[in-house]
Formats: sequence, C-alpha cells, structure tokens
Amino acid sequence: MTNKPDKPRCCICRSTAVDSIYTLSQYPICGGPVVAPEIAARIPRDDIVLGFCHTCGSCSLIQPSPVELAARLYDETYTSSNLSVAMGAPSDSKRERYLMLIDDLALPKGSSAMEIGCYDGSLLNDLRQDGFSVTGCEPSPAAKIAQEKYGLLIHNDYFSSKLFDPQKFDLVLIRNVLEHIPDPVEFLVEVGRTLKPGGAVVIAVPDGQVRIAEAILGSFVPEHPNYFGDDSLTSVLEAAGFERVMTESHKGLLTATALLPGQIDGTLPRNIAIPDTRTVALMKSTYEQGIHRSRATYRMVAEALLVAEADAKAVVLFGANTHALELLTTGAVDPERVLCAIDDGPLKWGRHLVSFDIPVSPRGQLRELDDYVLVICSYYSHDDIIHSVLKEGATPTFILRSYPQVELVPGAGNFA
Repeated sequence: MTNKPDKPRCCICRSTAVDSIYTLSQYPICGGPVVAPEIAARIPRDDIVLGFCHTCGSCSLIQPSPVELAARLYDETYTSSNLSVAMGAPSDSKRERYLMLIDDLALPKGSSAMEIGCYDGSLLNDLRQDGFSVTGCEPSPAAKIAQEKYGLLIHNDYFSSKLFDPQKFDLVLIRNVLEHIPDPVEFLVEVGRTLKPGGAVVIAVPDGQVRIAEAILGSFVPEHPNYFGDDSLTSVLEAAGFERVMTESHKGLLTATALLPGQIDGTLPRNIAIPDTRTVALMKSTYEQGIHRSRATYRMVAEALLVAEADAKAVVLFGANTHALELLTTGAVDPERVLCAIDDGPLKWGRHLVSFDIPVSPRGQLRELDDYVLVICSYYSHDDIIHSVLKEGATPTFILRSYPQVELVPGAGNFA
C-alpha cells in the first residue's frame, strides 16, 4: 500500500481547500535568476504550480512543496537574486518609498535597527548615517560586501531569533524576504521575539495580487511560496501578534508597517481574516483573467519576434531576471537566438541565466552589437530604459517592449 501525497495547504491560512490555477512547465528550480556559468546548464527544472485558496482567497505555491523546495534552494550555496540595485547602481522610487516609511515612524536617534536579508548593506548604511544603531542578517555572499564596504555588523546566516538577544531591536526591516517563507506567521513570531515591546516592522514584498491580476511577467517563481495581497499581508501580521498594520502598493511592491504591542508569547493563533464567499469568487476571477492575459502576452511576444527576424539576426535581453526566465521557459523567446542578457547589477555580470547558456553583461556590451532585437524584461519604466540605452550609443534594429502593450519599436535614430 502506497501513501497518498499530502493535500496541498495554503501558505497563508493553512486550508486544504486549494486548487491549481496556473502551471509553468519545466521552470528552472534555483534560488535566483543567475548562477556561475559552469553550473548554469545543470540547474534542474520542474513544473511549478500556483494554487488558489477557496478559504482565504490567496495564491500560493503548491508544487513543488514549499517546505521541501526551501530545503533544496536555501543551502550554503544560496545567492540572493536581489542584485539590480547594488554596488553603486542607481536607486529607484521603491527604495525611496521604503525609506520614507521608516522616516514616518519618527523613531528617536540611537534607535536599534536590524535588517533581515540586508544584502549589500546599503540601506543599513543609510540608516546608520541617520543615527540608527544597525545590524544585518544576510545568508548570501553579499554579506561580505556589507562587512568590507561599510564595516557593518552582519550575521552571515539565515535569520533566527536565536542569533539575537530577546527584545533587542526597536525596528526590524524585512525586504523581499517574507514571500520566500513557507510559513510566514511562524516567521513573524520569530521576528517579534527580537523586538522590544512597542517595536516596529517595515516589510516589503512583491504585490502578488496586483502582479497576477495585471499580468506582470516574472511574477511566478519557485522561490516564492507566497503571493501576498493587501488583505493576506495584513492577516499574517495580525495573526503573529502585530497591530496598527498599514499597507500600500507602489509599482508592484507591497509595503506594510506594524507595531508590536507587547512581548510575543510564542503561540500561533492563526486568526486569519476570512473574506466572504462572493469576495473569494471575485478574487479568483481576477486572477484567472490576469493569467489569461499573461498567456496572450507570450503569444504576442513570439509573433513580434517573428516579424523582426527579417531584419535582425539575434535577440538581446535587457534584464537578467525572472521576467526573462518566464519568456525563455514558455518559448516566447527562443533561447537559441539570444546572444546575452544585459543588466545593471554588477554582481550579475559574468554569470549566466539559470538553465540557459546565456551570459550576463553590463550595458556597455550593447555598443559592440548590431542587427539584434532588444527585449525589455521589465514591468515599468520602458520609456526610460529605451531612451537611456539609445542615448548611450546602443544600435538595436528593434526594441521589443511588453508594457503597457507588446510593441516593436524602431531602433537607434528612430525613437522620439
């Protein structure tokens, strides 16, 4: 007699009333979009399945198992995929908005702050200059940058409350981390143990609900078991004991601030707010419409590249990210025609896109190429990207944009 596999559970409310809503076939299973070139072709692939919870209306990964997948992805070789703004690369409005949320808390000078997933330490360095006492926690090799470049105290390890004294911090920052956690309520309880009574958290996650509904490519990745929306992010914070939760969405990023009224006692009440059945049905319909639009985008990208083939010999991707991986995995872009991927993150240069023999280079590489289609792998600022690469001397035959709609733009000298 064989054991039946466990029924998938929602990562938010733990309900088993979960059905498959979308599958990406044979997607690279890796903790980030780029790896060392010698292992890029060996990255395994698997079908990733997104599930919809009929209890709380949230979306979460149901295949592969998030718990089992975490054990495969997050080992001693893990490298953060948050590489786009680092080591002197320009900041962006999402980072600036995050800093404003911290300012709005009006914490006194000398307050203690800890960032989980601090990456290269640049945000902590900004806070230190503003008078905070700062500490970081970062499992990837980027921790060494924070230590060497800024002289910061960084725990080069995965977060655990056991790394820190209880009630040590006035503020905990969590950017682009919570969506990776199979059990976000339990994780936030651990965070609460490190906070002083009255302490605050400032969280940033991809706005999964908005991104799916608006058909933002690159939203589905195996390292994200959770696809938060405003309601579900609020619910997990409240279930972990936080109060005065305030959320907002900005350019695909969902942020939240919350306060800890007292010491968390370690229990997991899981008092998840449950929407009514009509609201859940509407949420499912919205997700399904977004997924339908994503599939239509794949087809339109493939058709546009067929049109461009008459005048362009190859394809170059602008962005070594999950957007690029989705286009390659679905066949919208033929990986055999791709010369390279261009990215502004210096730590991506010299690496390859996972599962594909596609090298990643800085923008300067574009000036050495001709007869190619530049495919913009981004979900906003397409006009800014197009203007900047042409101003810097790139000469693509065409530029393919996918937002606000799929469109082939004439290359150098033809874009006003």
